[in-house]
Parts: sequence; C-alpha cells; structure tokens
Amino acid sequence: MHLTPFAAYLAGQGLSTMLPGFRRSGGAGGYPETFDDVARLVDTLPGGRPYILAGHCSGGHLALWCAARGLLPPGSPWHTSTLPTSVLALAPLTDLAATRRDGLSDDAALQLMGGEEGFAAHMASVDPLTLLSDAGTTGVPTVLLHGEVDEEVPLTQFSDYAAVHHDLRTVVLPGTGHYTLIEPGAPAAREVADTLWRMAREQRGAGATVGPTDTRAKAKGAGLA
Repeated sequence: MHLTPFAAYLAGQGLSTMLPGFRRSGGAGGYPETFDDVARLVDTLPGGRPYILAGHCSGGHLALWCAARGLLPPGSPWHTSTLPTSVLALAPLTDLAATRRDGLSDDAALQLMGGEEGFAAHMASVDPLTLLSDAGTTGVPTVLLHGEVDEEVPLTQFSDYAAVHHDLRTVVLPGTGHYTLIEPGAPAAREVADTLWRMAREQRGAGATVGPTDTRAKAKGAGLA
C-alpha cells in the first residue's frame, strides 16, 4: 500500500492509525466490490469510540462516500445511519462525472465503474457530489484539504464540492502538490497530522476521550488509500 509510510508517520505523531485493505479497481475490485468492502470495514469498526475516516485522492472519494451513505435510498444495501464520526478528505475526487470527463487519475472513474455502461448505470449511487446535491450536508463533520498546486486533482473538484456541502470546512495549502500531502516529514504532512489532532480534540469536546494530552487514549483514525 502506498500509504503505509504515511500511516507510520501519523502513528509517530501519536495518532492511532489503521490502514485497511480492500478490493480495488483494476484488480478484483471496482463496482460493486470496492464499495462492499469499504462499507463492511466501516460497519465492523468497534462501536463506542469516535474515529476519523481519512483518505487521499480516490481514498478521499471513498471517505466522502462513506459519510454520505445515510443519503442513499433505504433500499440500498449500503444505506446506513451509522456513519463515521468525522471525515478528513485529502485532495479527493469528489465529482465522478468531472473525473470521467477530464480523464483524471488515468481514467479512474471508468476503471472504478467498469466502463461506460457501468458508469451510466451506477454512478449516482457512489458519487459524493450527486448524493449531496439535494441534502446539502451529510451530517458528518468533514474537512476537505487540498494543495494549491495539485498536479493530479484540479481545485475545481474541491470548490464544486464545497459549493454544495453547506457545513464543510476547507483548507487550501499554498505551494502544495498532490503527493506532498502524504509525504512523511513534509510541511504539508505535518499540517495533515495537526488537522487530525484538531478534529480529535473536537471529538473529545463532544464527549470522546481523545487528544494529545489525554493519557487514556489516542486519537483513532482509519485511512483509505
């Protein structure tokens, strides 16, 4: 997993970090297997302790989708009212239609959906922007962090989602590219760690026992690559 060094870096910053595996597009995954796996991962996390679900790029898309699962029709196998406590999306793909149109990340949208036919049939059920368009919020505290000079995911993915998500918090890091967000030791990576700690403190203020000064527990996060 390309996020393994970054997960180790976050652990070194005092964050309890879990990096789960799941079936990915281009192999055994794609629609629906990737979403089955990610939903199952989130649904089987131990209850009673808050956590932050974080993801980078396509993993950010999956994290935002998990936050929006409550907006799916009740008949969907992925619909749930048990949502992540908080979400941090790093340079995420928020709009699958634009991702497909622009051919972002080596045509990641078509790879994920299994081609044009699968994209047309199923995109609406797994696209964060589409799911959010009527509701305006997922109800999950969410932070979207993007590099100002991201060379892979354009800032329009950031701004278009922010325009629809009414209570989203946004951070744009000047002079920061796509991969420096997850480069251990880089200033941008330090900002990611600091953001996770701020989110953890907010969870503690809401009743969770987490934070850098709390000796009983560390902030807990699950990361999606």
